[in-house]
Formats: sequence, structure tokens, C-alpha cells
Amino acid sequence: MSERTSASQIWISGAVAGLALGGLCVVAGFINYLTGLWETGPKTLIGIINGIVWCGKFAGCILLMRFFMLKLVKDFDADNKSTLLTGFVASVCSALIVAAFSLFTYQVLNPDAFSDSMAMIMNQMGSSLDSNTRQLLEELGPKMPTISFFSNLIYCSIYGIILSLILSRNIPNRDPFADTKANDDEDDD
Repeated sequence: MSERTSASQIWISGAVAGLALGGLCVVAGFINYLTGLWETGPKTLIGIINGIVWCGKFAGCILLMRFFMLKLVKDFDADNKSTLLTGFVASVCSALIVAAFSLFTYQVLNPDAFSDSMAMIMNQMGSSLDSNTRQLLEELGPKMPTISFFSNLIYCSIYGIILSLILSRNIPNRDPFADTKANDDEDDD
């Protein structure tokens, strides 16, 4: 195809890429959740599995973003600006999916995660905390799923936008001699 990339095509391509990126992150998060349930397993093995899953998610996100940007260039007459905008849309869409999964995890799958963490902090640091700090930590516990949602939304968006900025610079490949070729063609006339 040799169409010019439209705004709707950028949104569609970005949304599809965001679904794929978000799906990859959700699968990785679910694997991490399952390994967290494996209480009798060797901690070293669980750490290795989680490390491999994290590396796979990190590399997979980069490769998927690159794949969808290249696909946009292949299917349409896309320039670097179009691939950048597609990456931005993909970043925000995938960030929404990852943040929603985080909220789902902490409200449905493991609602006691933050309260257990707060209890552990209180047990370890209880004697060194004053009453105001202790009260603040107790009030913060129920708000943590919402805080987690927005932190994941912001973090994933920023990560995706930076990745889009890096990848879109060379997708499609720029011809550094395009200006001189254009000038040579004009001189020949």
C-alpha cells in the first residue's frame, strides 16, 4: 500500500500495538503473581524465574514496539513523525492495560498485599516510628491500590514514550543524502 498515514490509522495501529504490549506485560505480571504464591519453592529459583520473566518482558516490549512501527511503515507511507505518534498511542494504551491489571491484582487477586506489607513495616520499624507516622502509614494502606494504578500508568507511559522516541528516529530509515539528491535532480533539469 502506498497511502499517506492518517490520524485514524495512527490511532488504530497504536491501539493494536498497545493491546499487544499490555498483554505481554499482563502475562508477565501474572507469572510473577503465580511465582509469589509458590511459598514452598526455593527462593533462588523463584528469583531466577522472575528475573527471566522481567528480561523477557523488557526485551519483548522493545521488539513488539519496533515490530508495530515497522509494520506501520510497511503498510503505509509513514514517516518518523507517524511512527513516533503511533508509539505514543501504544504507550498510553498499554499503560492503561498494565495499570488496570495492577489495580485488579491488588483489589481482587491479592487484596491483603499492602496491608501485609504495612504490618511487616510496623513490626520492623514500629518502635522507631512516632504516632503521626504510624497513623499516616495506617491511612495510606487502603489507598495503595489507587496509588499503584496511577504510578504504573505514569511509569509505563514514560517508559513507552522514551522507547518510542528512540525507535522512531530510525523507523523508517532516514536518507542523510536526500537533500543533496533533490538538489542534483533539480540541477539536471
